[in-house]
Amino acid sequence: MFRQSAQHIGTYYAGTYPGPIPLRPRLQEALQREVLIIGGGFSGLHTALRLALAGKKVVAWPRTRRNW
Repeated sequence: MFRQSAQHIGTYYAGTYPGPIPLRPRLQEALQREVLIIGGGFSGLHTALRLALAGKKVVAWPRTRRNW
């Protein structure tokens, strides 16, 4: 039932991406935001969107690598 590995599961997007999936991008400069969301999955992105629509300055940062 539970996965023993912490590796990402395979997705359509990961399987059809032309080349290796890049790791999360490096910050080029300091960011000033009200909210930092670590995790770019559905819940993290949904939360970031809802907060941004409410007027908050948000950055969503993937925990490991982009997989969407």
